Amino acid sequence: MQKESIISHYSASKFAVIGFTNAVAKEVAQEGITVNALCPGIVGTGMWRGENGLAGRWREEGESEEASWERHQKTLLPQGVAQTPEDMGQLVVYLACAEHVTGQAIAVDGGCTL
Repeated sequence: MQKESIISHYSASKFAVIGFTNAVAKEVAQEGITVNALCPGIVGTGMWRGENGLAGRWREEGESEEASWERHQKTLLPQGVAQTPEDMGQLVVYLACAEHVTGQAIAVDGGCTL
């Protein structure tokens, strides 16, 4: 049950960011300001890796944290690999040049978006 409660709180906060992004984009659009949300997928940060990371906490009996990390990438991500900070940077560069893209929540998540 602990997994589900963690995910529900986390998901609720992420959906709030998407709604906020859309609302602010509409409020400032007339000033030529664009507002978008970058929605990262699984990135090897402290949330997933390390002492208190999900890969360690969700590992199966006898499984190492590294093996759990690899298993979660393969099972949760259609592309089978975690995303990188460089992947996020590519979207940021695009959005910096796209003057008519606003109010969007764009996932960089290896195809994981529901």
